[in-house]
Amino acid sequence: MSTLEESWPAVLEGVRSRLRKQQFDTWFRHVTPSALTEDVLELEVPNGFSKDWLANHYFDVIADAAASVMGKRPEITFVVR
Repeated sequence: MSTLEESWPAVLEGVRSRLRKQQFDTWFRHVTPSALTEDVLELEVPNGFSKDWLANHYFDVIADAAASVMGKRPEITFVVR
């Protein structure tokens, strides 16, 4: 299994490749990974609005990018810092 430090940059690059620069900069600049297991990727976000927006608009983009890196689609969870 990849470590969080190894996997997150690759996941982020996968997300970046599917979005316009402004979308990526707006929504992912302040997202940081806080945990990674075989089945779960936990992401820290700055506030509840970001949490809801990412979950409702970018969940599949994040999950697909994570699956590409991890070999399977993990559960994605968001936590507010």
